[in-house]
Amino acid sequence: MRYLILLLLLSFQLSLSAAVVVVHNDVNVSNLDESKIRDFLLGRTTAFANGQTVVIVLCMDSAADDAMQTIVGRSANLLLRGWKRLVFSGTGAMPLQATTVQDAIALVARTSGAITILPSVESMPQTCRIIPLGVAGK
Repeated sequence: MRYLILLLLLSFQLSLSAAVVVVHNDVNVSNLDESKIRDFLLGRTTAFANGQTVVIVLCMDSAADDAMQTIVGRSANLLLRGWKRLVFSGTGAMPLQATTVQDAIALVARTSGAITILPSVESMPQTCRIIPLGVAGK
């Protein structure tokens, strides 16, 4: 039983390390904690600390969906439903959508203020960067 619990904890830890946050270079933050990213993706926070508008890029790829599920606890489709409610009520703008990880990176690269959650990324254009995930309260 202890080995099963240890195995589950290890697999959970590995899945946490697989998710990365990719932002456009003009986003002036050095790190973000999971609660802040969750607030961005759920529409609770619509601007970075410096006042720059957050532009969400949702990647509909299954690996990216798993990474989003790890951080936010919701799938991209569920997030889209929530955003549609925000748009209908006049309190939000629809996130940009990409079908593949590379498309999501390209969208972030050409969109000022863009942010997305992806599985580990191998190559990055010069107009994007990966922000380290911090732990809330640090």
